[in-house]
Amino acid sequence: MALTFEVCRTRTSSASISMEDNAVDAKENKSQTIEFLVIASGIDDPFDVTEISAMRANGVPLLRQSVYVDPDGTVFPYFACMSKSATRNPSNPYVFNVTCDYEDTSGEEGQDLQSDPENYAPTIKWDVKSRQRVSWVDANGKAYVMPTGSKYKTPLKLDYPCLVATITQFENTFSKTALKDRYLKTNAEAWQGIPIGAALVTSIKYTEVMVPVGGAGVITGYAPAYKVTYIIEENQLVLKEGSGVYADATKSDKKVYWQQARPQIDSLSVWTINGERVVRPTAKQNPILSQVYINKDSGKYWAGPNLGNFEDLVPQLQTYAVYESDSYNYLRV
Repeated sequence: MALTFEVCRTRTSSASISMEDNAVDAKENKSQTIEFLVIASGIDDPFDVTEISAMRANGVPLLRQSVYVDPDGTVFPYFACMSKSATRNPSNPYVFNVTCDYEDTSGEEGQDLQSDPENYAPTIKWDVKSRQRVSWVDANGKAYVMPTGSKYKTPLKLDYPCLVATITQFENTFSKTALKDRYLKTNAEAWQGIPIGAALVTSIKYTEVMVPVGGAGVITGYAPAYKVTYIIEENQLVLKEGSGVYADATKSDKKVYWQQARPQIDSLSVWTINGERVVRPTAKQNPILSQVYINKDSGKYWAGPNLGNFEDLVPQLQTYAVYESDSYNYLRV
């Protein structure tokens, strides 16, 4: 005879619910423990079957695939079996007690049974993190000279808050190609109140699952799908147009990028012209700026033949193309 298993759920079970508060919102964490009795038959030696085999018996919940369903048919698609353990009965070595633990930290509400995995609503969880930006001007608005008197060797760094979104959703198809295409992309359109170019996909994780499907509250089967989790982080430093002589360094027809603005001249050499100390960017940095001079002491620039033609300097920033943009049309939140 071949090895077979008989699986039945026992009356032993437990559950817990707790609230988690974070910087943005509150979520409900749920857990449940269900026990099953697994009986092996069709073998002469009970040690021809192991606890691992008992946990894999047909009818025992599958890790990351079996989800919690209320007796009234309400489905919790992200409330899944996340761990299992098995103990052999010391009185009868053919009998195993299998414990299955369900966990949900997304705080999702129950949903009606759907005919398509992608019809289940995604979950979105918000958090906040601190980022730093460099302040290129001092308290009086002068650029290129910090309050310490240094030239960007020890610039002032300011902390500012940025939102972080964690989105989990079911997708009928997914691949390594999609993983690569969507990773490290900024938003080409405003998304969840975050301006164009200020959001970046910093993490994508996916796993194959089986999702309950059906209609009128009756489960007719389990459809294969992918549970995909995206982490999207905000950055308040977005693309800005240049001005004055530097305007052509940030063309408006460029793509929008999640970027750190930097000065076009951040390595300066001191020159003397007609007795006045000025600084000049090297051609290696940016040839189009080779005729632009910066007054080291006053923080003013000159871009013409008349050395007396100094203008008040506003921070001139070079846009660095770091990340390409994407429509985010695959997100359903």
